[in-house]
Amino acid sequence: MLSWRVASAALGIPLLLGVTYVGGWWLAGATALLGLIGVGEAARLLPEAGRPATWLARVAAVAVAFVALRAPQLVGEFLLAAAVLLLAVEGLAAARCPEVEEVRARGRAAGTGLLLLFYPSFPLAHLVLLAGQGGFAAAWWALFVVWAADTLAFFVGRWRGGRRLAPALSPGKTLAGAAAGLLAAAGMGAAYGARSFGLPLWTGAAWGALAGAAAQAGDLFESLLKRAAGVKDAGRLIPGHGGVLDRFDSLALALPVAYYLFLTWRP
Repeated sequence: MLSWRVASAALGIPLLLGVTYVGGWWLAGATALLGLIGVGEAARLLPEAGRPATWLARVAAVAVAFVALRAPQLVGEFLLAAAVLLLAVEGLAAARCPEVEEVRARGRAAGTGLLLLFYPSFPLAHLVLLAGQGGFAAAWWALFVVWAADTLAFFVGRWRGGRRLAPALSPGKTLAGAAAGLLAAAGMGAAYGARSFGLPLWTGAAWGALAGAAAQAGDLFESLLKRAAGVKDAGRLIPGHGGVLDRFDSLALALPVAYYLFLTWRP
């Protein structure tokens, strides 16, 4: 599995960096594709969402990437409108249900559908927003911070072992690996930020640590969804990694954090 992970990374990392560097419609299209595949995987983990929510989430996953490109100030309003539409559809469906149990099922579908609507496409769209805010270098900062955190956490966790971070949720993760991941994220954030943006070292380190912590939270959240569904991987698209959710779970929460951090930066 390690050889497959390395081979997939050797192909996927330059491709993502290249698309991010080119930016524009290419980046929006790639993000839309990732969001669309991710929604399909999430729908299998959340079958309670039902077909209306799943199809609306798929449409929104594609649309939000291009909204982020062409009208970034309207991303929040777009998703709010999609959420209102989803709740209206579920409410009308519930009104037609003759039994109380069916109404309760529609209520669960509405809640799960809202999650599917926002995850993972909305967080991933922040890659487009981040590139629009700070250029490809800002997007690369987030990517390198998360990759540094994931890589060091993986290898230190395997080498060092020790106490588990979340035994029932993700048995392979250790406290030593989590600590190493945060250190790697802080170091990468400081080094890359100072070189590319003139960020003070302590500011870059703090930003990197925050993005690294968000990356680990994203990883654990996706593990929660998989454990609840009783599956090991969300998909099989990427050899050695699983699906889009398995590979981009860390970025899903780290990208919004990086975006809002860069919104505060004034050199």
